[in-house]
Amino acid sequence: MQKKRRLSFLPARSTPLPQPVNDAFIEAIVERLRAVVSRQSFDALEAFAKTLGVAPMEFRAFISERDRVIDLNFLIDVLAAFVREFAVDPRWLLIGQYDATTHREALLLGEDQSIAGARSLREFVRRLYDKLRSSVDFSTMAPRALRE
Repeated sequence: MQKKRRLSFLPARSTPLPQPVNDAFIEAIVERLRAVVSRQSFDALEAFAKTLGVAPMEFRAFISERDRVIDLNFLIDVLAAFVREFAVDPRWLLIGQYDATTHREALLLGEDQSIAGARSLREFVRRLYDKLRSSVDFSTMAPRALRE
């Protein structure tokens, strides 16, 4: 007859475990968002945070805390809101390349200020994100932590 083993639990750690690093694709997107933010007034950013339904401090933390792990759904919400509020080309935000056709389509979707219009624009940005992300060659991209 085998003796039952008791599980012993380790005491809680005094230091938190490190968070995973954002991949280079997401980091590049956030850097372009920071570039747009740097050109906006403080009041515009406060209003923008409210448009997102986010506390201004949370939005500033998203923009300024470089080691923060980015939630993809929040990122897509922010991208769609940037496209809508600041008329930025979503393709440029995603990969740094301007595309007039994509920009025009996003601007047209952004004209509908209804909830359905916001949802359509968000879905457009999400589909574009998925399409462009699947075409990225990650072998040429390294997360910031590896570059430093």
